[in-house]
Amino acid sequence: MHARRGGFAKESIAEHEEILAALAAQDVRRVFRAIERHRLRAMHRLEDTR
Repeated sequence: MHARRGGFAKESIAEHEEILAALAAQDVRRVFRAIERHRLRAMHRLEDTR
């Protein structure tokens, strides 16, 4: 919901797609990096939309 209101839907969807691709590739390190990158970016976006 936040992504749509803040105009970040495209970015958030791309991050989720990267997480899914990493999972499909069964690349644990890539999954961890993608989740962490998404988490950090989401936190920054939330700060920017307050």
